[in-house]
Amino acid sequence: MPRADLDSLRCFFLAGPPAGGVARLLPEDEQHALRVLRVAVGDELLGLDGRGGAWRIAVIGAGKRKLELGVVEALPVEPAPGETNAPLPWIEVWAPLPKAGRAEEMVDRLTQLGAARVAALVTERTAPHAREAGANRLEKLRRRAREACKQSGRRWMPELEGPRTLEERLAGRPTGSRLACLDPRSERTLVDFLAGTGPSEPETAKRMTILSLGPEGGWSPDEERALVEAGAARVKLTPFVLRIETAAEAACAIAAVLNQV
Repeated sequence: MPRADLDSLRCFFLAGPPAGGVARLLPEDEQHALRVLRVAVGDELLGLDGRGGAWRIAVIGAGKRKLELGVVEALPVEPAPGETNAPLPWIEVWAPLPKAGRAEEMVDRLTQLGAARVAALVTERTAPHAREAGANRLEKLRRRAREACKQSGRRWMPELEGPRTLEERLAGRPTGSRLACLDPRSERTLVDFLAGTGPSEPETAKRMTILSLGPEGGWSPDEERALVEAGAARVKLTPFVLRIETAAEAACAIAAVLNQV
């Protein structure tokens, strides 16, 4: 099937891998397809598993509460972010979570832009609301990420991690990843940092880019020292202090574009 035709299909998340030529959507997606989109027998959809898998599926039965779906074609599995032939390398964002609605919008946009992981960050000046994220809040963020995947046609769900301290994030940072620390006082721009590659740091598809953002109150002196000692590059987007979600989205967009040119 031509790619243009695939792009025209509505995307839905599957409840599990199709078996025996039969597919089933997640309950919330199934109800949305029935009650809002009013899919009918003969319609074709694109089923996603969030792990690079995609299936063309056809509606063979549509009741009031349940869809019967048959698999038309299993499509090639898309490589994970950072793997060879993946649409984008691994781009990771560390940031304190803004308040509820803003956090969901940030995750939505970062998903569309191609962030492979969004990791909540706790710093000395992180606001109280961002220091913990219960199961309900994380599920809301995952639901928003699924919606963004369906809207954008993205086949890999981003990894969403609950709050951890900067010390924990730095300790768990993969060897060889390049780390950018956003700071409006820096003279170096994020574009200059991402575009520059030294002889000991060859560009590869698997190379990870981590974008770290402090709270709107800024990094503490101890955190700045820890980032420098970890080899982080201090970079800026603009000379102005940005909201967390604005900085995260702008930085991710720059990283996504520069990794395709």
